[in-house]
Amino acid sequence: MSGRQRKKLIPIYSEGSLDPDLVQEGQQNLTDYFEKKGFYDAHVKTTVDRKPDEILVVYDINKGKKHKVDRIVLRGNHEIPEKDLLAQVVVKKSHIWTHGSMSQKLMKQSVKNLEALYHDRGYEDVKIQSQSIDHEPKVDVVFNIQEGAQTIVNNAEVTGNEHIPYSQLAPPVGIQMHPGAPFSPRLLNEDRNRITATYVNHGYLNAAVKIQVNRNPSDPHHVDLVYTITEHQLVRVGAVAYLGQKQTRTSLIARTTQIPTEAPMERGTMLAAESRLYDLSIFDWSSVGPRRPITDQTEEMALVKVHEARRNEITYGFGFEVSHRGGNIPSGTVAVPGGPPVQLGGQKIAPSESTFASPRGSIEYNRRNVRGLGETASASLLVSRLDQRALTTYSQPHFFGSQWSSLTSFSVERTSENPLFAAGLGDASFQVERLISRKNNTRLQVRYDFNKTYLSHLLVPDLVLQRDRNIHLSTLSGTLINDTRDKPLDAHRGIFSTLTLGITPEPLGSSASFAKLTGQYAFYKPFHSIVFANSIRLGMVKAFSGSFVPTSQLYFSGGGNSLRGFPIDQAGPERLVPFCGVLSGQTSTQCANVPVPVGGRELFILNSELRFPLGIMKNLGGVVFYDGGNVYSAISFRNFMDNYTNTFGLGLRYATPIGPVRFDIGHNINPVTGIKSTQYFITLGQAF
Repeated sequence: MSGRQRKKLIPIYSEGSLDPDLVQEGQQNLTDYFEKKGFYDAHVKTTVDRKPDEILVVYDINKGKKHKVDRIVLRGNHEIPEKDLLAQVVVKKSHIWTHGSMSQKLMKQSVKNLEALYHDRGYEDVKIQSQSIDHEPKVDVVFNIQEGAQTIVNNAEVTGNEHIPYSQLAPPVGIQMHPGAPFSPRLLNEDRNRITATYVNHGYLNAAVKIQVNRNPSDPHHVDLVYTITEHQLVRVGAVAYLGQKQTRTSLIARTTQIPTEAPMERGTMLAAESRLYDLSIFDWSSVGPRRPITDQTEEMALVKVHEARRNEITYGFGFEVSHRGGNIPSGTVAVPGGPPVQLGGQKIAPSESTFASPRGSIEYNRRNVRGLGETASASLLVSRLDQRALTTYSQPHFFGSQWSSLTSFSVERTSENPLFAAGLGDASFQVERLISRKNNTRLQVRYDFNKTYLSHLLVPDLVLQRDRNIHLSTLSGTLINDTRDKPLDAHRGIFSTLTLGITPEPLGSSASFAKLTGQYAFYKPFHSIVFANSIRLGMVKAFSGSFVPTSQLYFSGGGNSLRGFPIDQAGPERLVPFCGVLSGQTSTQCANVPVPVGGRELFILNSELRFPLGIMKNLGGVVFYDGGNVYSAISFRNFMDNYTNTFGLGLRYATPIGPVRFDIGHNINPVTGIKSTQYFITLGQAF
C-alpha cells in the first residue's frame, strides 16, 4: 500500500486530530480496502499506545488468503425475477481479469438496494440477510430473502382539486398509487411531489398536499389512500422589477425572461427565465421569483436579480518553436486545403526534413455584453514563421431585437507549414439561428459564407486541379437540426437529425455554380443495458449552368466516423498522381504514382451498432458494428449498387467524463486494390 493510499484511508492524517471515531473509521476503511482486493477474510486490529510525548496508533492487518467471488445466490425470491434483483446487487462476480468485488460494505449496500426494490413492489415486511460461504479459494455470496405478503392499494381518493382535473394532476405518468397498484412509500411521496409541482407551475404557490394511509384492521395488506389538496389562492404577476443590471439594458433582460404581467406566477416559467439568462453568458448568477414571501396575496411583483460578469478578457501566449516543416498528418500522409489526406505508404515528403526555428505568439481579446445587449465581440491573432492567422467574431443573442441569434465571423490565414504548397485562406460568414421547438430541441440555421483559397508553390502540381488552385465560393444555405439525445457524447436514447441545403451560384460571386443537399438521421434505443444505435447519411451535389463542382465541395468518406473498412477519406473513386523527386529516397528523375481520392457527387453511409457492457470493468464496454455505403462519382442508382461496400467489425469503449475512448477494428468484405481490408482506429467519442 502506497503512502498516498494510506493517508486516504486513515482519516487521522487529513483531520490532524485523534479521537476514537476517527480510529474506528480508519479500521473500517482498511478492512473494506483489503476485502475489495479479494482478501475477504481480512481482519484489522487497532491498538492505541499513549506515551507522555506521543500517541502511537497501530493497525495490525491480517489479510488472510485471497479469494474470488464464484457465485451470487438468491434464495427465497418467488415474486420478483432474479435478473431484476441481481441488478440491485453491487457485489460482483469474478471474471477472467478480475477476482470480483465483495466487502461487508458492499453486502450491506446490496441488502439495502434489494429491500428498496421490494418496498417499491409493495412488500413492506421483506427481510433480507446476506452471508458469504467460503469454498477456498472461492467464495459464494448468498442473499436469503423472506418476501412476506404484498400490500395492495384498495382505493385511492383525491379531494380538493377544484381548478386542476384529476387527469392533469401528476404528469407525465399520472398518479402511480391507483387502485390495484402495489403500495410503495417512495412512489407515494413522488405522487405528492408531482401534484405539488403541478399546482406551483400553475400559479398556486402555497398549494399543499397531504396523504392519509388507512389500513383495514382485518386485512392490513390492503390500504385506502386519501390525497387531500389545499389549493389556496392563485397568485398573479402584478409587475416585473429588475435589479442588479449596470451595463445590461433592461429591455434585453425583459425580452429574455418573457414574464407577462397579469399571468399566473408559475414556478416553471420563472426557472425557465433563469435558464435563459444564464444562456446569455454575461451574468455570474441570476434569480427570478416573487419579491415577497407568498402568504395570502393574490398578486405579487416578480423580481429578476442578476449579477453581471466581467466584460473584458485577454488571453495571450508566447513561445519558441523548433520543428520539421511538416504536413504529414498522420505520419505517411499529406493533405491540401479542401482535399482529403493522401496516403504515401509510409513515405515522407523529403523537404519536410528541413528544420525551422522561430518565435510563436498568440493573443485573444473578448468583449462581452457589447452595447448592453448581450452581444460578444472577439479577436484573435496567431503569428509564427510558417503560419499567420487572424480571426474576428461578433455574436448577437437577439438579432435586431428578434428571437434569432446571429454570428458574424471573418478570418484570414497564410501558411507554408506544408512542404507541398503555400496557401492563402480567407473566410467571411454570417449566420442566424432560431429555436423552433424547445420540447423537441429543433433549431433552424440560415447561413451565408464567402471563402477564398489560393494555393501557390505547389511541389506536386498534379496533386491539385488547376481550377481548384485559386477559387472563391459564395454559398447561401439553410440547416434544420433536431436533437433529443440524452448525452450527445455517448447517446443511449433519442434522435439526432440534420438536413442542409446549400446553393452556390456564380451571380453571388462564386467561381462555380452548384447545389448541395446533405442529410443525416440517427436514433438510439436502449434495451436494458444494450444500446442499439443506427445512423444513415445521404448527400448529393450537382453543378448547374454548365459549371463544375470544386473538389473541396465533393464528398469524401472513410475512417473511424463513417466507413471503418477504409482509411480516413479514402473511400470512393481515385486518380493516380505522379510524385517525382519529392519523396524520401527519390532522385530528381524518379517518379511514383500515388492514388489520390477525387471525391464524389453522391454519398450514402449506413452505420449500425450494438453497444453493450462487458461486465469486466465498470467503464468498459464492447460493440459490434456494420458500416455500409460509399462515395459515388455520379448520382446514379446503378452506380450505387455496383460500388456499395460492406464493413463488419467490433470494438471496445472505455467511458470517461469527456466521452468514451474508442478502439475499433473494421473489415471490408469488398476490398479495394491498394487498400488494406482491415483497418484500426483509436479515438475519442462514439462513431456517431
